[in-house]
Amino acid sequence: PKRARNLADRHLNEKHYLSGGRKAKLPINDLEFENFVSRQLLPLSSDTDPIQTELPRAIVHVGPRSTGSSAIQSSIGKYSAEFENDNYVYLASSNAHLLSQCFAHASISDHWVEKCVRKSDMLDQMVQNITLARQEHKNILISSESLDSIMLVNPTKIKELLQGFDVHVVVTYRRFFDWIVSNFSQAYRDYQGGWHDWRSIPAGLKNIASYLSDDQVKAQYAGFYAPEVYRVYKAAGFKTQILNYHSGDDIVSSFFCLE
Repeated sequence: PKRARNLADRHLNEKHYLSGGRKAKLPINDLEFENFVSRQLLPLSSDTDPIQTELPRAIVHVGPRSTGSSAIQSSIGKYSAEFENDNYVYLASSNAHLLSQCFAHASISDHWVEKCVRKSDMLDQMVQNITLARQEHKNILISSESLDSIMLVNPTKIKELLQGFDVHVVVTYRRFFDWIVSNFSQAYRDYQGGWHDWRSIPAGLKNIASYLSDDQVKAQYAGFYAPEVYRVYKAAGFKTQILNYHSGDDIVSSFFCLE
């Protein structure tokens, strides 16, 4: 679209480049948790404008991590007025992270369930915003790399949340050995930036070779890498599109120019 291309051009002209879970006993049983999540899913409105024939669109960018998600999210926020002019509502990534906690498989760790229950008011507000957008026939944008956690996130629950929208899932592809080095660097920075003593760095973070051979890491990147993320969302019935991190345009411009 012309507006999207103009937006991408503005982005380029301004040089705006930004750069597991163990299974545990749930604090509540599976049925109670499913009921809790279901209460957040407000029903489809029955008074939709009959003149509207096309569903509003939901663009769901799921990462994976280390593929330019921060740049995409920052730029969406920066150009929020332009997106509003195109009838798009952006659900901030900080709130979208709740989807990976509250719309997960039932057999997840206590930690994730407790975070979901603790933030249930935020979740309820986000779901109400989605429902309002659906009723007003507005498109929505969701971008959260936490939705790449396909070993935890249940795509069926995401689909239930977004019923009444024409949902397009966007996955970003980055070449493996480029992507895995970026993952290692981020994990190392996160570890050093926390409360850990640098002398206690685990064996898997000593260097990139140890990171690649660590069993826990291998299990994670097998699930987080773009082809597997794409496969899972595609298998769940979503319209799924891949953005190439290495294309001629930078990743933000590619995202803005999605058809």
